[in-house]
Order: sequence, then structure tokens, then C-alpha cells
Amino acid sequence: MNPWFTAWVQFLFGTPKRTLWTVGAFVVVVLVAIPGLGEIVVNRIMIALTPFIQLAVALAVLFFGFRWLLRPSGSSGKKKKG
Repeated sequence: MNPWFTAWVQFLFGTPKRTLWTVGAFVVVVLVAIPGLGEIVVNRIMIALTPFIQLAVALAVLFFGFRWLLRPSGSSGKKKKG
């Protein structure tokens, strides 16, 4: 393999941090080059995550609702002084 190419690959992907920055820069260049791609990607990710988001919201409502219902009566949540 060409030593020049090997040196660049080692530089761009040599550490996890550099790999992340290289891939991030590549994604930004692709998103700038293809204008509608970002919207399509975000829409598809949101469609895929919608069931999980709905489940998380439902569980949070249940958790905090039961927590509110099962709190000791007469308790405002604040401690009395003295």
C-alpha cells in the first residue's frame, strides 16, 4: 500500500477522537452537498424513535402519578422547622 495513503489513514483514524471528528466532518460535507438529505434523515430517525418516546412519556406519567397518589396525606413535601 502507498505509504502516503497509510500515513493519512493513520492520521485521520488513528485514535477514537480523531475518527469521530473525521466521520463528523464527512457527514457535514455530505449534508451540505445534498440539501434535502438532512431533513429526510431526521424525519426517519424520529419515525423510528416515536414508539420509544411514547413509551417513555407514558411510564413517566405513571411513575409520577403513582408517586403523587401514594404520598403521605397532609404532606406538602416541605420539612417543618424546629
